[in-house]
Amino acid sequence: MNASDFPAAPSTTSGYRGASLPVGELRPRDEPAVAGRANRQVKLTRSQELRARVLAALMRSGYASLAWVGCDVHGDQVILQGSVPSYHLKQLAQVFAQRVDGVERIQNCLEVSRRLPA
Repeated sequence: MNASDFPAAPSTTSGYRGASLPVGELRPRDEPAVAGRANRQVKLTRSQELRARVLAALMRSGYASLAWVGCDVHGDQVILQGSVPSYHLKQLAQVFAQRVDGVERIQNCLEVSRRLPA
């Protein structure tokens, strides 16, 4: 597989309130790898690859608060961690994570924290 096998990706995505964010390099799904030392490719474990796909799904959601959500993976269970400003976003994070192939169970440990501006 090479880059010409995939459609061109946009260079930016629309973020929260009209902000534009650069889009990183897209990789084919069957090649889970990260850059290693001396430009070698290091294969990810199944858990690392699943975690990366869940985090990518949260970032692509279009909700700025979900880009800050963290997750851990234990087997086929994804554990969402961090805080979001509303119960609606807590539920959306779970929905976006559940849509990722390979996710069987989700433990939603997100806290709802409505901090007032200083």
